[in-house]
Amino acid sequence: IYARFSTDNQNEESIESQVEKCKEFIELEGWTLNPDHIYPDYAISGATNKRPGLQNLMASARMKPRAFDRVVVFSKSRLSRSSLQELKITSELESYGIEVVSASEPFHTMRGSGRVAAESAIRMVNEVYLAQVAEHVKRGQDHTASQGFKTTWAPYGYKNEWVSDPSASMDKRTGQPRMRLKWVVDIEQAEVVRWLFKEYLQGNGFKKLASKLNEKGVQAPRSDSWAPSAIREMLRNHSYLGWYCLGKTSRVKGADGRKRYVDNPMDQWRIYKNVHEPIVTEDLFNKVQERMAKVSKKYKKEISRAKAEHSSYLLTGLIKCAECGANFTVQSTKAKAGEPPRYWHYVCGYRRNRGTSVCSNSNRINMHVLDRAVLEATEQKLMDPEVIHNVSTQAERILERARLDAHDTEKLEQDKRKLEQEIDRLMRALTSADQTPDAANLISEE
Repeated sequence: IYARFSTDNQNEESIESQVEKCKEFIELEGWTLNPDHIYPDYAISGATNKRPGLQNLMASARMKPRAFDRVVVFSKSRLSRSSLQELKITSELESYGIEVVSASEPFHTMRGSGRVAAESAIRMVNEVYLAQVAEHVKRGQDHTASQGFKTTWAPYGYKNEWVSDPSASMDKRTGQPRMRLKWVVDIEQAEVVRWLFKEYLQGNGFKKLASKLNEKGVQAPRSDSWAPSAIREMLRNHSYLGWYCLGKTSRVKGADGRKRYVDNPMDQWRIYKNVHEPIVTEDLFNKVQERMAKVSKKYKKEISRAKAEHSSYLLTGLIKCAECGANFTVQSTKAKAGEPPRYWHYVCGYRRNRGTSVCSNSNRINMHVLDRAVLEATEQKLMDPEVIHNVSTQAERILERARLDAHDTEKLEQDKRKLEQEIDRLMRALTSADQTPDAANLISEE
């Protein structure tokens, strides 16, 4: 049995209720339940595969001999709200000879295209529900923001403050009005923010500002020390204008199937102005953005010249600083101002970016000398017969796994095309009653 509920608004009884109904269904069908194979996921969205219960279920399914013949769920949406994810999970389980059965949608009694069409319709409903939930969350965020409340933690310069909202619905657990989140200026941190904006405008770069803050012993947010990247993001943060910005990023699925966040253009943001106290003026903020744009343009040109001369660094991220444990990075030295780099050295990344107060390791290792030494040693190791044998064995295993994955992908594509045809057939049946006798007959036909 696999059971899942999505949010903290539900409770463990949701899982228990699903399991109980699945048990009743299993008993009615005359099957036998193995109590060691009940896999719950608590308060986890069905839009992600990163669920401990699901991962444990799939691990058990891959065992040989297989641990069970069927997986029973209360509904297919418990596996995933995404039709493609649910199809992929179901297809993998079926490849192991394991049937997926829904206690509330008993399509296992149907056969042929009727079953495929019915399951396709349910998948469509789940997709629509997932989109409706996303839209509902978006509307909720906008309503909260329009009232001056927040749905995210305060950035550096502000502190979180929970306040009672008489206009909100009552909290069922306490019987009191729900608490809402506001951002309140943190006086000490706000001074640091203003100092950063003014110092940057006077010509100080991110690294120099980070080094100065670390030397002063100013506590960094979420880290032991200040990094140039943190200062760059702060100087770009519109929150310091008194704005609350939603929709700055979107989650998209890449070609590899993995989801990642990408930045949206500013005209797609949902901006709420004057919803908390500003820390910097709009004039100061805009001047900083102008300087950042100019510096960025100049920096990109220098990087392009550097890449043309030397496009990759062999040991970046592999060498660790003996003093602070940070990665060594590559530092270039120019012979004259405006000329391409002439010398390349590995140096401690923390010392370079955060200053000598963070790390005292001043060692500089000639990149070309160290790269050559490592490559020569690697070449000698790779010529060892035992190493060659191990590498070839691993390569054969990887190729075999790739062939199996390619076969699985082809099967999923075929299933997807078949489902699309059935969905089209079902939609024609539902929208053309005068051409098709009865949509219900089309769904249930065998």
